[in-house]
Amino acid sequence: MSLSHTPGPTHKGGVRAAVGGLALLALIGLRPESLPGQDWTEFRSSRQAHVVAESFVLEIVYGVGHLSVEPAEGDLLYDVRMRYDAEQFKPVRQWSLNEGRGQLRVGLTTLDDDGDWISALASGDFDIDPELSLDLDDLKDFDESAGTLELKLGRRLPVDLKLSAGAVATEIALGGVAVSRLELITAASETELSFDDPNPVRMAELVIRAGAAELTAERLGNARFDRFDLKGGVGDVVLDFTGEWDGNATGTVKMGLGSLELKIPAEIGVWIQKSSVLTSFSAPDLEKVDGGYRSTNWEGAEHKLELDLKTAFGTIAVEIVP
Repeated sequence: MSLSHTPGPTHKGGVRAAVGGLALLALIGLRPESLPGQDWTEFRSSRQAHVVAESFVLEIVYGVGHLSVEPAEGDLLYDVRMRYDAEQFKPVRQWSLNEGRGQLRVGLTTLDDDGDWISALASGDFDIDPELSLDLDDLKDFDESAGTLELKLGRRLPVDLKLSAGAVATEIALGGVAVSRLELITAASETELSFDDPNPVRMAELVIRAGAAELTAERLGNARFDRFDLKGGVGDVVLDFTGEWDGNATGTVKMGLGSLELKIPAEIGVWIQKSSVLTSFSAPDLEKVDGGYRSTNWEGAEHKLELDLKTAFGTIAVEIVP
């Protein structure tokens, strides 16, 4: 059974997502013996985009459940809806406006915790212990107890977005949203990230920190990022760099154990440098050169992507797509 209500990414490499089971329960603030008793409550908050702001910072911290982010319709700055167990959690929504820059923090905190677990999750300060293995499928026990957080983002103001998720099934669709920077931190999750439409602004940096995760990122060319940085512990990752490229970019991918699949659009030039231990590498469409691998159109390509890959155990597959 998947964490989400719809099928998520599959285990392409058959890799077990290794996380500290007891540590994860502590991280998300859940006590197994208290799951049966639930008091479902709904929370909603929204704000119009006509606030006196030129940009805003959005931080989402969510421990366990189902999380979705998508573009908003109309003249909304944001619209957030949460469904949660009031016997376990309380909602967080903090908004401030300072010198034309808005700041919004949304999520859940536990009733009997001082909030340290939120700080740890938001900073990425959690341990991945392969000795205490917990498959993502094992999180099915939380399905009936997990709540939801649905966020819709307006398209008018540039947003600096930071999303921290614990044991969460996550769908993030940011096509057409003006994202100036994106940081995604996950502990144990199934994550789908997509950019179906081009980003209206240039994204300075796209950062992903994944402890034990299955991650599929689609149409990353539409994100219009300058720099891409992914660090993963254990999991299966698919990075699709297709989209409407209008500049050059660099990226770093560092993984511990798992499979990495890269899809590169044929119209851009790509140069890959690789350092790995016990990792198979397949890139039939690239030519090997001193210091790495590159596409045959590297010299004449209008837009270029340079990638530095560092992996320990697993597989890497690179495909040039139309």
